[in-house]
Formats: sequence, structure tokens, C-alpha cells
Amino acid sequence: MQTDLCSDLGIAGDDGQDVLDELGKEFRIDWSELHFDVHFGNEVCALPMPWKLKHSHWSYETQPCLVSDLVHAAETGKWPGTPLVRRTGTSKKMLYLGSCLQIGLLCFILAITVVGVVTIYTK
Repeated sequence: MQTDLCSDLGIAGDDGQDVLDELGKEFRIDWSELHFDVHFGNEVCALPMPWKLKHSHWSYETQPCLVSDLVHAAETGKWPGTPLVRRTGTSKKMLYLGSCLQIGLLCFILAITVVGVVTIYTK
């Protein structure tokens, strides 16, 4: 019952959404109190894009999604709302800078790949 879907079973991002969708269909669960990103995060460990920082799970402490929470939701038809705890220490400006650097790095990798392919193709 204390197994965490994300950290113990590796169910994150889209996989977590699939699990919740199936449970919701079977047991008619109201997920309105669930803050998905806080419990499941991203499937890939990455910073959110700059335009998503306002609603980012990086603004809150991550919380486990336990099997016992899912059992409770199936029994009551509602997710057991847990209060969000704001994350301290990392400012929005630093997150914005980090996500912009992430975009820059992805563009750099794309440029190097394109140059490499063009170089190989022209030889």
C-alpha cells in the first residue's frame, strides 16, 4: 500500500496518465483534486519550457502517488486531496534561465546533427 507509482514503479508522465485514465473508467473517479505534475512529473527528467513555468510542478514539492491513494480514490470515487507545499530555494528566474539554456542546448545539438548529416551527405 505504501508503494509509490513514480519512484518505486517508474510510472511517470504519460504512463501515469494512462494508469489514471484506466482507473477512472473502471471506478468512475473524480480526479479534480489531483495535481498530476506534482505526483507524476515528466516522463523525461527535464525543465519545463519557459511558457509553462507559471503552472510548473517545479514550483511545488513533489509528492508520492501511493497505491493506498489509488485504493482510497477507487473506494470513494474521489482523489484524496493533499495540500500542495511550495518549493523554496529555486526562484522562477533561475528556472526560466535553466529552461532557456535547455532550449539552447537542444538547438545546438540539432545544429551539430544537421551539419554532420550535410557533411556526410556531401562527401
